Amino acid sequence: MSRLLVLAGVSIVIGVAADFIVSNHEPFEWRSFTKRALRHAITVFVLGTFFEMFAYINEIHAISVRQTTDAFSQAQQSLTEAGTTSLFAREAAPRLDGARDRLQRIAQGEIPLDSPDDVTATWLRLFGLVSNTVKATNVIDPSFWQKAHNMGAEAAAGHRNAIARGVRVSRLYIIDSEPSARQAILTLARQYGALGVTNRVIDLRRLEQLSGYNDCRTKLAAIDFVIYDESVVLLVTQSARNEVLSGRLSRNREQHVDVASQCFDQWWKSAEDISSVK
Repeated sequence: MSRLLVLAGVSIVIGVAADFIVSNHEPFEWRSFTKRALRHAITVFVLGTFFEMFAYINEIHAISVRQTTDAFSQAQQSLTEAGTTSLFAREAAPRLDGARDRLQRIAQGEIPLDSPDDVTATWLRLFGLVSNTVKATNVIDPSFWQKAHNMGAEAAAGHRNAIARGVRVSRLYIIDSEPSARQAILTLARQYGALGVTNRVIDLRRLEQLSGYNDCRTKLAAIDFVIYDESVVLLVTQSARNEVLSGRLSRNREQHVDVASQCFDQWWKSAEDISSVK
């Protein structure tokens, strides 16, 4: 704040001086002089504030990096003091390595999500933050969305609130199951359709026949994915009996976001509208 006040004072001085130089060879008139000086001062102040904020952000980033580096150094020192063969070190060392690996992955544009709770919590938070579009595939068993991890009510509320903000939500249901499970998927899709979600359905066998399908799966290494605002993609990377185990959030455009968006659009064009499926 003090630096901004100083900047404001300097801006006024510079504005007055600049206007005085410009108007020095003209008949002097206080009112027009004051207006021009104020205009120059505001311009200088806005530009100065921009550069001040830029410098402040860089300073905060540098502080954050130093604090992180210091924290790792202190943790490493604590392990050394405890002794590498101590019970504490045996528990702490892999956690420290894991934290270092997570930070490296975040620096590379990925956030690892190591548990179902982590995946679903991230899924819900992003639904609360998204501004424009959500594109999601769905091969997860309907019971997951209705029961597991309280996803039933919370998932529905996430869709409803996002749509109320003007977000366009598209969900593509991929079906590879017996008739009874197929009906459960269609029921779930219609429930979300009532909330305002645009739904389509495609059989896995039909999907596998599309050119580029295997390439999509290989590049994304995910059974399901959700694209938020065409800027990040949530990749569900493992499943057991169609249950979520883990995942990752990526902002890497060429590797994941653009690939997921292109795959989704291709699959979407080949799918059926939910209203035409029985």
